[in-house]
Amino acid sequence: SEETSEDSLINVTEVDFFISHSWRCPSWMKVFALCHFLNLDAAVYVATLVWISTALILILRAGSVSEIAHSAETIFELHRAVVYWPMTCFFLVFFLGHLRCEKRFWFDRTCVNQEDPELKARTLQALPLFVAHSHEMLVLWDPSYLERLWCNYELAVFAKSSGDAVAAVKFVPVWLPIWTLSAIAMDLVSSFLIDLVGTSTPPPAFDKSSNVQLFFATFVFWCPPCLAYLFPSILSFLVHFRKLKH
Repeated sequence: SEETSEDSLINVTEVDFFISHSWRCPSWMKVFALCHFLNLDAAVYVATLVWISTALILILRAGSVSEIAHSAETIFELHRAVVYWPMTCFFLVFFLGHLRCEKRFWFDRTCVNQEDPELKARTLQALPLFVAHSHEMLVLWDPSYLERLWCNYELAVFAKSSGDAVAAVKFVPVWLPIWTLSAIAMDLVSSFLIDLVGTSTPPPAFDKSSNVQLFFATFVFWCPPCLAYLFPSILSFLVHFRKLKH
């Protein structure tokens, strides 16, 4: 929530991260940016581990990879298991992984008393001390960030007080988690289309004893849905590249 009771805060002499942000930026974008910074790596690791373990379990249950290749039903069972289940784990860790985080943060919305004007003024006067006693600075960057005097002041103080400000300042553009999640969402939609096309289209007949026929049958069967997957993937890449370029 935007308002946090002072009783829930702890007194410390230093913090791991000083969070610098523009108040013009919508709160939900900053929440997404924090989740991206804190949880993305763990979410990727968990999803990858679940993907590998699920695939191995299904392959072992089928008996061999060739058995899966000869069964369209098993192929799509594998497809669903290695897409939807790992992605569910990814989103759970992405949005909730920070609940187990033990790092300490200084965030003005919660650490500065917003109800007592006098205490708020004294806290803001001591802002350089809070910045100086932060190991790193996390910048939630949006287009209005460098237009805000307070944001530039925080960066200047941290650059002066930090031994290695270049390495200690972490920039997270607030658009980055939105791009990441939208790219994953497009992948999931494409995966659903692959599933839909595959289950509604019977696999081509072929001689199971011929590896060549098996190869071409598999190619023909998967080509249309993979083309459906390719378009959003290219679109997602181009949007990301354009953002980085600007």
